[in-house]
Amino acid sequence: SINAAISFPTKAPFNLCCDTSERYLAASIDKTVYVYDMRTLEKPVIVREEHEPIVELAWSRTGSSQLGYCIRDSPKFLVLSVSNDNNRENDTFVRRILQCPIQRHRIGLASFDWNYFDENRLVLLGGKEYFDYVIPSKSNIVFYFNHFSSINHM
Repeated sequence: SINAAISFPTKAPFNLCCDTSERYLAASIDKTVYVYDMRTLEKPVIVREEHEPIVELAWSRTGSSQLGYCIRDSPKFLVLSVSNDNNRENDTFVRRILQCPIQRHRIGLASFDWNYFDENRLVLLGGKEYFDYVIPSKSNIVFYFNHFSSINHM
């Protein structure tokens, strides 16, 4: 078999990374994150504009299809999670903004690294300190008509 190189035009030449399934490619430039589906590279499936430049961008190493990134001068860690449809045609991207422990120190994230074994754990670098951070479980607010609301932890 011949290894073929894939080429396509992009506006995002920095922080290039591929998820563990090799289905999604992510990259950034300035304040924008681009995510491409490797099956259809004509245009990005996600274009996410932030208020400050992207510092670092990386996929989780555990195969969970979580793309994490941090932005300059911000203590927030952002995650784009991919929810795969069974037929793998209509994937959904969910964006979460996480309040990291360094927020109380009023310093921004400089870098991060995903844990090799736990999809919800990572190391954050802020200022001159490292923080062992566990992503909290998701909470969904469920509303039933003519009934009550509840919060389900996932």
